[in-house]
Amino acid sequence: MEELAGPADRPSLEESTSLAASALRIALWLNATKSCKSCRREQECTWPMNSTDGAPRAHPYLAQSLYYGSPGTAIFLQQLATTRALPEADAWRGVASCALAAARSSVPSSLRDFGANAGFYYGLTGIAYGLRAAGDSSELFATAASTIEEHVLSRVAPFSSRGGATLWNNTDVAHGASGTGLYFLWMATRRPELREETRRAAGDAAARGPDTDGTHAHDYYPTFCCGGAGVAYFLSELAQAPANLSALLTPSRRAAFLDGALRGGAHVMSLSTTAGVPHQAGGLLLPHEEEGPGRTQFFLGWCGGPPGWARLFVSLHRATHDAVWLDRLALAARAVAALVQPPTLPVLYPLPPAGTPPWSNLGQCCGASAAAQFLLSLADGQAAPLDPAVRREARAAGLRLARAIAARGVPAAPDGPAEPIARAASRTIAGDFSGPLCRRGLAVPSPEEHAAPLDTRWQAGWMQGAAGVGSLLLHAHALATGQTEGRRVPWPDEPYSGVGTALPA
Repeated sequence: MEELAGPADRPSLEESTSLAASALRIALWLNATKSCKSCRREQECTWPMNSTDGAPRAHPYLAQSLYYGSPGTAIFLQQLATTRALPEADAWRGVASCALAAARSSVPSSLRDFGANAGFYYGLTGIAYGLRAAGDSSELFATAASTIEEHVLSRVAPFSSRGGATLWNNTDVAHGASGTGLYFLWMATRRPELREETRRAAGDAAARGPDTDGTHAHDYYPTFCCGGAGVAYFLSELAQAPANLSALLTPSRRAAFLDGALRGGAHVMSLSTTAGVPHQAGGLLLPHEEEGPGRTQFFLGWCGGPPGWARLFVSLHRATHDAVWLDRLALAARAVAALVQPPTLPVLYPLPPAGTPPWSNLGQCCGASAAAQFLLSLADGQAAPLDPAVRREARAAGLRLARAIAARGVPAAPDGPAEPIARAASRTIAGDFSGPLCRRGLAVPSPEEHAAPLDTRWQAGWMQGAAGVGSLLLHAHALATGQTEGRRVPWPDEPYSGVGTALPA
C-alpha cells in the first residue's frame, strides 16, 4: 500500500503516544468504576448505564445490551490488551473476562426480559456477539452465545419458521431483523444451520419496503441505524454472501436482494443534498427523516449521518463495481471532515444560533468517535479503492478528530482494586506519559441527547460512552504509527473487512 501521510499529516511521536495514553487512562477509569460480585468462583463486573435516553429508563434491562452494557466494554478491553506487554495484557483480559462473565450469567434473565427482541445493538444477538468476539475462544462464553442464538432461531420470527414464533416487528439495523441478519451472516461460516434463517430475514426485510417499523404510520427514516439505508446494506451484503451459502442463495435470489439494495441506494440519493456543506469542500448529506422537521436536520454520526449510511455505498461498489458509489462515498467523507470540526466537534447540522452550545456528542453512535472511525476506516484503503488524495484527507481529518476527542477527557483518579493495574500501566507508557498523569483515569463526559447539549454524563458503554471512545483512540494510534496491534476489528454491520485482525470467534 502506498504511503499516504505527508509530513504535515503525520502526528508527532508525542501526539500519537498521547492517543494510546488516553485510551489506557479510559481503561483505568473503567477498571476503577466497575461494580463486581463473586459468583461461582468468578468475578462478574458491570457498569452503570447512566443514560439520559427514555428507552433505558423505561427498559432497565438494556443495561445488558451491546449498545450500553458490558459486552461492548469487554471488546474494548480485549482490543487494549493487544497493545500491552505481559503481564499487564493478561490483567486487562481478566477484566474483559469479568465483564463477559456478567453477560453470561445474565443470559437467562436477558432471554426473559428481551423476549422477542433479537436486535443487534439493543437486543439479544448483540449480547451473543460480545460473548463471541471478546470471549477469547472460551467455551463457556461460546455456549452462552449459542443459548441466545437458539432462543432467537426457535422463538422469534422471521428467523424461526416454527408455528407460534413471535414476530419481532422491525427490520432496521439497530433494533431489528437487518442487524440480527448481519450477525447471523457473520456467524454463518461458524454455524451452517444459521444460513437459512439469515436468508429468511432478508426476504422479510425486502418485502417490507421503506418502512422499517411496522407500527409507524408516517415516520420514515432513510438512515442507517433505524432506516432504509441500513436495510439496503443488509440486502447488499447478503447478495454478496460467500459461496458456501449458494445452495440457499440462488442466482435469482441474489439478484432480487441486490435489486432491493440498489433501489435503497437510489432512494438515499434522491433525498441527499449538498446544501450547507462548505462549497470549497464539497460533500453529501442525508436528512434524518423523510418528512416533517427531520427533513431539514442532518446528523453526522453513525446513527443518522455519513459514518452509517455511507456503508451502503461501500457495499454497493463492491457488488456492482460502479464508480458512482465511490464518488458518493468521497462526498460523504468530505462532508464529515468539513462539518465535524475541533474544538467543539458539532455532530448536528445546521449549527445552532450563535450563543447556543452545539451538540458535541463524543460517542460511536451519534458522535465524533463515529465520525473519526469512519474517516480512518476509509484511509486504510482496503474497504474501497478511493483516490489517494481522498484517503489522505480522510486520514488527516480522522487523526485531527481523534486528538480533539482525547482532549475532551476529564481526569478521574481510580482507587481501590484499580491501583495494581494502574501501577503496571504507568511503567509501560513511554516518554512524558510515564508520570503520575497516567496513573489517573480519564472519564469522557458526553451529552447523549441533542435536545440537551449541556447534559453531559459519564457513561461506560460502547455506543455512548468511554469504551467506544477508547477503541477509536487505540485505532487512531495504531494507524498513525503503522502498527497492527490495537486496530479496531470490524463489527458485522461494517464493510471494512480489511481493517485489523479478527478476534477469536
